[in-house]
Amino acid sequence: MVDNILDGIIDRCYDIQANIRLDNNGLIPNVLVITSTLDGEGKTTIAAAFSIALSRKGHSTVLVDTNIRKPAMYSIFNVAPSPGLAEFLQNKADVENIKQRINDKLTLITAGSSQVNPVSLIDTSEMSNFIKMLKEQGNIVVIDSPSVTTGIESLVVSKMSEGVILVVNSRKTPCSKIRFAIKDLDNNEINLLGVVLNNTI
Repeated sequence: MVDNILDGIIDRCYDIQANIRLDNNGLIPNVLVITSTLDGEGKTTIAAAFSIALSRKGHSTVLVDTNIRKPAMYSIFNVAPSPGLAEFLQNKADVENIKQRINDKLTLITAGSSQVNPVSLIDTSEMSNFIKMLKEQGNIVVIDSPSVTTGIESLVVSKMSEGVILVVNSRKTPCSKIRFAIKDLDNNEINLLGVVLNNTI
């Protein structure tokens, strides 16, 4: 089971969620994005573990992979990569067909696949309305997005959220890149909930 493989990271995510609640009047934002400064910093793994942790606490959670360029979430949960978000946004699949049940409280929506520029799919009212619909259904929506410095869609989808968690590889990410990512989020008036240092041991 993926839960068992990620158990150590899931335990860390309980601490992350507690810190977010302390800074957010005891609440977890209904829509949050987990991104990184660069590719390969572990944001997808953190997003998966964070979502499982929420579901274990009884929160109805939908995990959405918006990294259409380099989808990876499907491999963590060992599910079919398509149909997913890309197919839905191109009217090739309806919403019920792209939902994959992970446990009683957690649903995964994979990125799917498309030959179309992902920005043209993400930067749309359809995407914004989709996130709003998931939220209004009583879910916490966790969005795994491309890294800030490699895909503009990260900023686009972050603008649709209530807050962003930035994952940083403590061993390899240059401080200049971290500062650039944080400045980029700030310039776009995106609420940075916190920075998670990955690979600290």
